[in-house]
Amino acid sequence: MFYKNIVKRKNQSGRSMIEMLGVLAIIGVLSAGGIAGYTMAMALFKTNKAMDLVKDISVAIKTFYDNDFTGLTLPILVDLGKVSSEYLKPGTANTDNPVGWTPFGSEFTVAPSDDSLSFSITMQGVPKNACVKLGSTNWGDSTSFISLTINSSAPITPNTQAQNIANMLSNCTNDTNNTLKWSFE
Repeated sequence: MFYKNIVKRKNQSGRSMIEMLGVLAIIGVLSAGGIAGYTMAMALFKTNKAMDLVKDISVAIKTFYDNDFTGLTLPILVDLGKVSSEYLKPGTANTDNPVGWTPFGSEFTVAPSDDSLSFSITMQGVPKNACVKLGSTNWGDSTSFISLTINSSAPITPNTQAQNIANMLSNCTNDTNNTLKWSFE
């Protein structure tokens, strides 16, 4: 009788350590794929948000300033409600000098040209993949687009944009810190 009780205890149900390690390995593989997918989706979101930033600000400037950009500053555009405060660096919105903030966590500037007949939007700290996508976007659809300069390369104009798309990868030289400067009239 004592022997029968011992045998019954050996037939207990449950999961073995090997089965649990197998489940954990599967979860780990699925998590790694999910994190990689999330990272790629966030990079695409930030690039699209940066594209929206340039388009929104250029349109706001053109509608408010017409053709004379004298006195153009980001604080004036924010005060007038022409530019959303979402484009301001956190913590600077209520200061005397709010700073433009890109989706990549770096600053951008808005400035008139020396003759005040055109203006530029300069974005710093742009990652390489975003630089290539922003640089190869057709900015020429806007009648006010003059040029795009990437890391002090030769300016890309609406007339030369198609031929320069092939060179975009070589213009975006830095993995994390490229500078793009759009000029509009």
